[in-house]
Amino acid sequence: MILKLDWAPVFTKNDYDILRNAAKDENLAVPIPDKGKGAVILDRCNCVQEMNAILNDPTKFTKIGDPDLYNTTKPEDKINRFLRTLKQNKTGSSYGIMSGLPKIHKEGIPLRRILSSINASRYKLAKLLVPLLQPLTNNRYTLTNSATFKEDPDLFMASFDVESLFTNFPAAEAIDIILNKLFPSDNSLVNHFNKTQLKSLLELAVQDTAFIFDGTLFSQIEGIAMGSPLGPNFAVIFMNSLEEPAIGRCPSDSRPPLFYKWSPSWRLF
Repeated sequence: MILKLDWAPVFTKNDYDILRNAAKDENLAVPIPDKGKGAVILDRCNCVQEMNAILNDPTKFTKIGDPDLYNTTKPEDKINRFLRTLKQNKTGSSYGIMSGLPKIHKEGIPLRRILSSINASRYKLAKLLVPLLQPLTNNRYTLTNSATFKEDPDLFMASFDVESLFTNFPAAEAIDIILNKLFPSDNSLVNHFNKTQLKSLLELAVQDTAFIFDGTLFSQIEGIAMGSPLGPNFAVIFMNSLEEPAIGRCPSDSRPPLFYKWSPSWRLF
């Protein structure tokens, strides 16, 4: 069952009554849409089945089991042990929470997996590292906003999107790309971190992310969680590493006259 309530500009009392009653029904889920404003009422069983179908991919996730039987301090302690060598200490974390946002603009209303990780053990560490990576996200193909692109009537515009980018690119390879760009030599320092230290920090911040979905604990084993502060930076940097050599090797008779992108969507003009 799908019922979309659009903002018009505000919900009516009847709309709120519908949402309150739906939220009390254990057979229904009431998420916000992936794009736009409003609310969507879905069959909870179908939502759980679709999310489990995604999370049961053994190449992307590993099911750990009942979160109550798992040592909640294990990932936090691992980070703290390393940070203590740098005279830093981060405590007081919890697991991230996975949810699915319905893509109401696509046929079949598929779900986009989103991880709420604000109080997770890796969140503050990831957020701390964002400014170090930000300078690497821009290259000559990057658009700061759509206004910087002026349409040419003599060109045909084609638009491409990378499917499930955050969970499909190899995080370990992205870390190597980042380190090679930041450190011209093994003796270089970035914000007082050497190459080995920053590699450990990046690995701790994005790898083996643990989260709960429907009462079960999972661990992400590939890509980066959609919700990590470092997710957009990693994705853009990795795509930069692919497009720059690819366009450079492209034969002149098949090379696009203009190529631009912006995050999180990638556009070819």
